[in-house]
Amino acid sequence: MRDMQTAYVNLTDTELADKKREVFANVALAIKGMWNMAQSPTWVMASRRIARIQGLVGEDPEKVQCACEHRRLGRELREVRHDV
Repeated sequence: MRDMQTAYVNLTDTELADKKREVFANVALAIKGMWNMAQSPTWVMASRRIARIQGLVGEDPEKVQCACEHRRLGRELREVRHDV
């Protein structure tokens, strides 16, 4: 609730000041959408992958970068194998 109050104050100083009522009228729908998205299989699998590498996150950005690069190269290799 406090975050919503802060957002309300912050919107006052922007071009969206006249849209505050509309923004806050749709908060419940936004929360429902975020909940549904978080329950989707894609997001569940992504959160599990993040949990697996959690030890890397925050410790060494180079390790995280290497893990991302490794996955990207693996995808490229699979694509090349399918093309042959």
